[in-house]
Amino acid sequence: MSAFAVSDNVTGGSMVANIAPPAANPTISYVGRGTTWSTDNNTTTYTINRPSGVVAGDLMIASVAVSDPVVPTITAPTGWTIVRQLTESDGWALLRFAVLKRTAARSEPASWTGTLSATVKPVLTQVVAYRGADDAASQFVAENTSQSGSGNSITTATVTNTDSRSWRVSIFGSSGDYTTSWSSTSEVTERADSTAEY
Repeated sequence: MSAFAVSDNVTGGSMVANIAPPAANPTISYVGRGTTWSTDNNTTTYTINRPSGVVAGDLMIASVAVSDPVVPTITAPTGWTIVRQLTESDGWALLRFAVLKRTAARSEPASWTGTLSATVKPVLTQVVAYRGADDAASQFVAENTSQSGSGNSITTATVTNTDSRSWRVSIFGSSGDYTTSWSSTSEVTERADSTAEY
């Protein structure tokens, strides 16, 4: 319900009120991805690069992957929130993986720096941005993990979707002795992909 009042001292004209409310349920759209950041050198920091085209209110989702015999705690850069952080073993090294989020403000830096609790290598980060998901309370309707110690396929985690407008975003990391490539199904649009070697 809404009400308004207006007065006009000009005669002979007409006024029409716009009675169409703003979109109550804006659609989500993909904005873009940031440049992948990686290093094969020992480090205690990592960088998340801002995706191009980001405006205030856009949701940025980043991943940080570390593969090393040492398991560092990943600390988010200022203004970022860690959604989930987990560890998996491939028999030799441990893969430490984190998913982070940030809602863009009016002015954003070109990149952010986070820290690691130990000196490790290699480290890889990626980030994508979406528009229309600016309600922080409902950005993640559900989230879950699926882990496997070995294999050559990825099985996504099961979640219950309670919002028909939501998108399913799958982020994964894997570790191995060599750079690997992955193929996706027709149900998936790949937004970012990169690797870092030992």
